[in-house]
Formats: sequence, structure tokens, C-alpha cells
Amino acid sequence: MLPINQIRGPLTAVAIPALSRLQTEPHRYKEYYSKWALILAFLSMPLMVFTAVCSESIVRLLLGSKWTGVTDIFRVMAITAFIQTAGTTKGAVLLSLGKSKRYLIWGVINALFTISAFVVGLPWGAIGIALSYAAVNYVILLPSLWYCFRETPVSVATFLEAVSLPMIASICTGVVVFFFYSSLSGQSDAVSVGICFIVGLLVYLSLLALMPGGIRTLRNFISYGPILFQKRT
Repeated sequence: MLPINQIRGPLTAVAIPALSRLQTEPHRYKEYYSKWALILAFLSMPLMVFTAVCSESIVRLLLGSKWTGVTDIFRVMAITAFIQTAGTTKGAVLLSLGKSKRYLIWGVINALFTISAFVVGLPWGAIGIALSYAAVNYVILLPSLWYCFRETPVSVATFLEAVSLPMIASICTGVVVFFFYSSLSGQSDAVSVGICFIVGLLVYLSLLALMPGGIRTLRNFISYGPILFQKRT
């Protein structure tokens, strides 16, 4: 989860005060949130798909061949993080609007679901816990968004609209990268990961450009930087 936290942390630190200043302007609040969620999805979703597909080689490169046993756990956690990064924006919405009570309630509910998932997965060991955790994250995603976005300028539809293009493009890219990765089985891990990363990046950007509204999204993406990384006051 470390790469995702490196992306999410700074963006969230800037987004919460920015959203707080816009809470009396619902339209601008929704617009800013959409751009923020899009940037998180744009950066995190393809990265998690890439790590899931190339998990075996990545584990060997980072930890050594003796750690290949954690490959499946690594892959499952990458699948979890695929939606989790953008999904956690609901917490920032509640904090920026001063809805700390609802934030606390949801935190307790989420903890109960997570602990229950761990208990259910225990009989199957670490992989069972990882799978249960992943399943819970996807099962509670939409209900959690609905609960947290109630009576706010943001809705479930806002979230889905913001992440839809990166999500579809990332999944399709994952399919292409999978076939490339399979064909490179005789190559070293560094070569396989490097080629798959370059191919994945090119395919991802190309797919986004070909999708309805994709070119506009890529063009506007450059302008989102100053908006999201504006100086905090």
C-alpha cells in the first residue's frame, strides 16, 4: 500500500482544507471533488492493476526469490487497493463538511466489517484473510458511499462518474499487460517488469484517449495540478 499512500497523503492534505473553503458553494465543491477523485483514480488504478499482474516478478525483485510465497497475498491486496484509494475520499468529504459524528460512526462500522472479514478468513490463513478483506471492501463500497455522501454536494453518481474512465481503461490495460507478461516468462524479472510497465503506460493512455471524453480528460488533467496542489492556508 506504500505507493498509494505516497500519492493519497499529499493530495488529501491539500484537498480537505480546499473542500472546506467551498462548503458554501455546492457546485464548486462537487467540481473540485470530481477532479480530486479523478486524479487519485487516474494514478492509482493502473498502478494497482500493473502490480497485480506482475506481482510474482515484483516480489522477487523487491524481496528475493524466497518470498514468492506471498505473491498471491500481494496480488489480492493490489486488487483491494484498486478501488480503495478513490473510495477513501468519502472520509475527506465528511471531515471537510464538519460531519465528524457521521465520520466516527462510519469508522466504527467499517472496523466491525473489517474485523469480521479477518475472522471469516482465518481458517484459510493469510490468503484467506486477504481475500475476505478484499471482498468486504468491494461489498461495502456503494453502501458506504451512499451513507457518507448523504446531504452533501457529492453523490454516488459523482464518484462513479469521476472514476469510470480510469477504471475501465485500467482493467482493459491489465488484460493486455497480462498477455505480455505471460509471453515474457523466459526473461529476467527486471526486463519483464520494465517492458510491462512501458506497454501498460502506453496502452492505458491510448485507451483513455480513445474513450468518449478521454482526450478532454487527458487535456484537462494537466490543469488539475495547480488546482489540487494549491498552497494551503
